[in-house]
Amino acid sequence: GLLPDKVDPDGWYAGACTRRARGLAQIWTLERTGRPVAAAGIYSLRGAPFGCYLSGVFTLPEERGRGSASALVAALAAGRETPVRLLCAPALENFYCRLGFVPAGWAFALTPEETAGE
Repeated sequence: GLLPDKVDPDGWYAGACTRRARGLAQIWTLERTGRPVAAAGIYSLRGAPFGCYLSGVFTLPEERGRGSASALVAALAAGRETPVRLLCAPALENFYCRLGFVPAGWAFALTPEETAGE
C-alpha cells in the first residue's frame, strides 16, 4: 500500500473518508501506468484560524526521487486562501523547505502569498 508501515490503514482511511465526506479534505493520488505511486491529502478544520494542514504524503520507495510527492504537495497547496501547515520528521524538513515551507513554531507553514500564481 501507499501508507507507511506504522500507520493503521483502517483507522487512517476511516478518518480521511469522514473528513472528505464532510467537505473537509482533498486526497489526491498520482498514478504511473495505472498504478498509484504517491498520495497526499490536505485537510481543513472549519473555523480554524490557522488554515489547513497537509498529511498522508507518501511515495512508494521504488518511485522516490521522481517528483511525484513534490507535484502533489505543490498542487494541493496552490492558491489556498489560508496557510497550509504540516508536521514532519526532521529527515523530511529539507524536502518541505525546498517546496517553500518554513518553520513556524511547532510546525512548518506555507502562506497564501507564497502559493499565488502557481
